[in-house]
Amino acid sequence: MKNLIITFLILIAGCQTVNAQRRTDDLYFGSTRKSERPTMQAGDYGDYLKKSRNFHYAAAGSAAVSASLFVGYACLKEKFTFNEEGDATMKSDAKGYLIGGGIMGLVALICEFNAIHYQFKAGQCLELKAEEGGAGVSFRF
Repeated sequence: MKNLIITFLILIAGCQTVNAQRRTDDLYFGSTRKSERPTMQAGDYGDYLKKSRNFHYAAAGSAAVSASLFVGYACLKEKFTFNEEGDATMKSDAKGYLIGGGIMGLVALICEFNAIHYQFKAGQCLELKAEEGGAGVSFRF
């Protein structure tokens, strides 16, 4: 029973890590802002880097949850049951740990791929910079 409670607490922590990356005012009050920006603007560089960083955090949290579930599986004392014929069947607790660890591992990979995608996208935007001679704009690709 303790293992089941610990598993659910770890899964909830993983969900909170992913959910923490979203804005909450749009979820509860609806989107009141209208995005009327052109497709490529100087502010997109920072937005893409912020999205990339948030996806990196979500990937790290999901990977930690996945690793802890696999460690929980390794710590189980009885992973299999044997019938009279000697056939082994995996217990439901062990299956839950393996399936949960695999799913959270996939979530971590997907979040990491999205982080890399946004990082490349940020590299193809305009960048505003302040220098000694004044402000400058450069196109990064």
